[in-house]
Amino acid sequence: MDSNSKLTKISSIEVSTRPEIAYAVSALGQFSNDPRRQHWNAAKRVLRYLKGTSCLRITYRKSNEALHGYVDADWGGNLVDGKSHTGIVYFLARGPIAWESKKQQTVTLSSTESEYIALCEAGKEAVYLRALLDEMGFGELLNGPTVLKTDNQGAQQLARNPVNHARTKHIDIKWHYIRSICSDGLVEVIHTPTQENVADILTKGLPRKVTSNTFLGIENLIEDEDITLSQYIYIDKILDKFKMSDCNASFVPGTIGEILDDLKDSKKFSPQIYQETIGSLMYLSTELNMKQLIKEPTTIKTDSKSLIDWINNQKKTTRTRHFNRKYHFIKDEYVKKTIQPIFVRTEQQEADLLTKNLSGPRLKNQTKMLGMDMDLTQD
Repeated sequence: MDSNSKLTKISSIEVSTRPEIAYAVSALGQFSNDPRRQHWNAAKRVLRYLKGTSCLRITYRKSNEALHGYVDADWGGNLVDGKSHTGIVYFLARGPIAWESKKQQTVTLSSTESEYIALCEAGKEAVYLRALLDEMGFGELLNGPTVLKTDNQGAQQLARNPVNHARTKHIDIKWHYIRSICSDGLVEVIHTPTQENVADILTKGLPRKVTSNTFLGIENLIEDEDITLSQYIYIDKILDKFKMSDCNASFVPGTIGEILDDLKDSKKFSPQIYQETIGSLMYLSTELNMKQLIKEPTTIKTDSKSLIDWINNQKKTTRTRHFNRKYHFIKDEYVKKTIQPIFVRTEQQEADLLTKNLSGPRLKNQTKMLGMDMDLTQD
């Protein structure tokens, strides 16, 4: 079995429901172009871990906590190029809704600088999540600025203090975005002890006694009112595909040290299988698409029956083939079941007021449907 294939499969698992393997998958993905036997063995280690923990699932519970996040960086953790690794995770309803584990773009000169860059990446994610929650109608969950917790006090002070220092004046201007959103009141950076920083597991391979999936909201025991996300069926399919259904289970994803330290076996491995495996693991460990949590499609009302027929019909006709390709986006969303167009009569079409000037009874009826009950009188 090819190594890249296995890597692709492992990546698929990491994207949606298993953030605790995000670091291992990110580290393994760096060797996709030229994988060696030890990289393949490390990928199998992750698969054995998934077998031993296939019953774990992301758990969401009722909570009054607002959106908050953790961020961490492993300074110079990559032994090959000396670059640091960023880990970010955001929580809502006591479970993770967004996470990321990736290598930083540049070599940093201090742990404060690497943590500061990680803060900027986490800040961008916070702004996106706030806009997304507001768009989905959950603006009440955004009580004040989003709290972002870090275990580096130097980075915390650097984000709060907009003054350049001799040790920080070389930092690229784009990383100072975190200062802007802090001053705008969108994000508040606070300090948390390292042992309480949940994002630590996304920056390095931790020993078994330190690794705790419960901190990430990944549990086995659940209550009746809990909402859970699990991909154990997909995991079983991946293990079966790579002929690892009968392998010995493991309870630790593995560390980058185990991947790089043993260089005696430098035999090359098939990039195709390796990439496929990591891609599958990324599907499990990459951040969750929050819009997928909404199971019911969004209803869109229209008074045009021909439009509904056009959306339902995936074939091109002589009357529609001149349409710009971008307008077929509505068909794609209909196929994905994210929207559901339905027909309403024109007098019940609430958007009619937004397309033309209305007067008299029609205007009064339209304003009532839009929630603006006005006492309108005719001249």
